[in-house]
Amino acid sequence: MRSLHGKVLCYLSYRFDSRQARRRLLLPDSVVKLVISLGEPISLADAVHPRQKLSGTFLVCGVRTTGAESWHSGELHGVTVLLTPTAARQLIAVPMQDWAYSAFDASDLLGIVGRHLADQLAECPNPSARLALLDQILAVKLASPRRYPEVDWAWREIRRTAGGTRIGALADAIGWSTRHLERRFREQIGVTPKQLCEVVRLQEVLRHAEAGRPWSHAAAESGFHDQSHFHRTFKAMTGRTPGQFSATRSGGTSSEELGFVFGQAPRVMPTP
Repeated sequence: MRSLHGKVLCYLSYRFDSRQARRRLLLPDSVVKLVISLGEPISLADAVHPRQKLSGTFLVCGVRTTGAESWHSGELHGVTVLLTPTAARQLIAVPMQDWAYSAFDASDLLGIVGRHLADQLAECPNPSARLALLDQILAVKLASPRRYPEVDWAWREIRRTAGGTRIGALADAIGWSTRHLERRFREQIGVTPKQLCEVVRLQEVLRHAEAGRPWSHAAAESGFHDQSHFHRTFKAMTGRTPGQFSATRSGGTSSEELGFVFGQAPRVMPTP
């Protein structure tokens, strides 16, 4: 739907069936996710602060500066909706800074929509009908214009430049002070522009690493010219060193898997 263009980035359908418990490391990225399970509940914990846990069948995950670990057993299937943070702010009438670092049960943030959407999706006869229903519901909820298009532009510019843009240059281009940009950014996105740049640079490193580049080259090509700074940042955001991350990635029989690097996952776009 045209009304969803630039707000809903894509839908990701998923299905996992395993008799043993499976864990997945979900990497920090720059989007908001609505994770809807039509099977068993999903459990989530912060990858760096594992005491922060949550379990449910419909979770809302904000923009994070740390990874999250999910785990489940048995059959798990459903759909994940990837939203721009400003679209999520339209959908959820709570400032993003109040919840962006965590995941929440959808009913806590989406009210009646969150309580009934999973049941409505479960009643759909096939995946196509499920995505059409999501189109219909989200088009109504996201019909109003964005409150601060300047913030949405800054978010997209940070992603376009792979986190390499200067925050002062962003503020100058918008016509705001740096402090005003940071305040509005936290309200609409949940993190500061500087923090988002770190997240986007991490994603850029992972793209280069997925393409076969050594960590040192991937980090330098993504703007981390100090390797010790890169290693500290990587561990602070994922809970693992690059070496531990690589070992998990290559462990074909491990019960731990890694979540997608944004831009490399199979996806279905909202209908035009």
